[in-house]
Amino acid sequence: MSDSVRFSANNVLDWYIEAENMFADFLEYVPYCEEHKEVWSPKLVVILQETCSQLDSLWRWEAENKHEKKGKINITEYFGLYGEAMAPRWVVFWSDEPRKINPFAAWQSADDFSKTNSNNYPLDWWKEGYQKIKHNRLEHCTCASLKRTVEALAGLFLAIIGTEKCWDALWEHNWVFWDKEGGTPPDPFRCIRADFGLGKGGDMCSLLHMAVESKLFTYPVGLGKGLITANKKNPHWKGNCSNRFKAWYYDYCQSLRDNQ
Repeated sequence: MSDSVRFSANNVLDWYIEAENMFADFLEYVPYCEEHKEVWSPKLVVILQETCSQLDSLWRWEAENKHEKKGKINITEYFGLYGEAMAPRWVVFWSDEPRKINPFAAWQSADDFSKTNSNNYPLDWWKEGYQKIKHNRLEHCTCASLKRTVEALAGLFLAIIGTEKCWDALWEHNWVFWDKEGGTPPDPFRCIRADFGLGKGGDMCSLLHMAVESKLFTYPVGLGKGLITANKKNPHWKGNCSNRFKAWYYDYCQSLRDNQ
């Protein structure tokens, strides 16, 4: 059976969108704010479990089929395969107010991404949330906090963007916009490839703005790693994206200038 049959990118995005929609519905009743970060709910148990299960399945498929890993595959293997690439990445989460979320922040201080070192840098939402709920959701249902669920969903969002097999589906689900006049690169996937360390393309992407967006998250390609820098004279996002992100980016650049 070929990879194209065994791997359905559209299913990956459809499953993600279903989990994201469930979470968006929950936010209608319990908005994300500092006071609500530790709120838990049986609904969040379902969303967190589903989200992390999707991430586990996606990375497991890549580990087995792209990296030819055999035997037991778990978070230690993912740390070795994806830790360095994912650690610095952040997204804008559209909650009660825009927030920067770095779901893999715990991996940032690692200087050795061998899987034997992974236990020194546990992801809270994975270890204290998903794993405990997976093994005994009745006993650990309170582990499904709002903060952990946001970070898990953001982590899955980034993992999908970093999975090359999903890129065509990004187009089909309108996560990536095409408009040559609007500043979108002729080959936007080249920018993603360069950003995630999958190949060359950084020079072309340094002057062009590109964002990948879902209902709740925006990932500005290259911005987190410095491929795109704040323009001091005209801090406007030139590429296609939502107006909400363009407004956020303007404020973001202004804050960079103010802090220099």
